[in-house]
Amino acid sequence: MPRHRFTPETPLSTAYDDDLAVVTPRDESGTALSSVAAAWLQADMLERVRLEPGMTVFEAGSGGYNAELMAGVIAPTGRVITVDLDPYVIHRTRRLTGLMHERLTVDLDRPHSTGVESVIHTSSNQKAVSTPRRRCRHPVPG
Repeated sequence: MPRHRFTPETPLSTAYDDDLAVVTPRDESGTALSSVAAAWLQADMLERVRLEPGMTVFEAGSGGYNAELMAGVIAPTGRVITVDLDPYVIHRTRRLTGLMHERLTVDLDRPHSTGVESVIHTSSNQKAVSTPRRRCRHPVPG
C-alpha cells in the first residue's frame, strides 16, 4: 500500500521516513489535530494485534493508511471498521481510501463493535474513545 497516497500534502521523503508522524491538519494556532502515525509505530501495532484473514477489526482514530494496511491483512473475507470524532478526518479518509473495497467501513463516532475481534486505538485523546478491552482477544494500546 503506497503510504504517500495518504500524505499527499508532504514530500515523498517525509511520507516514507520511518520515524516521522505526518501531521495532516493543524488548527489556526499550528497545533496538530491529526496525523498519519510513524511507519514504525503502525508496523508495531499491526504486528502486536496479530491480525489474520477473516477477522473483523475496529480502529478508533482513523487516518486511512492504517485501515488500508489492516484490510490487506484480513483479506479476502475480513472487515475493518474505522471511526473518528472529527468530520474532517472522516471526509479525508473516505477521499484518500476511495472506499476501494467492501472490507473497509469509515464512519463518524459510531463504533459498530459487534463481532470485533481486535481493536487498534490510534487516537491521542484518551477521553474521546473508550476501548472495550475486555471484549477483545488482542487489545493493543495506541
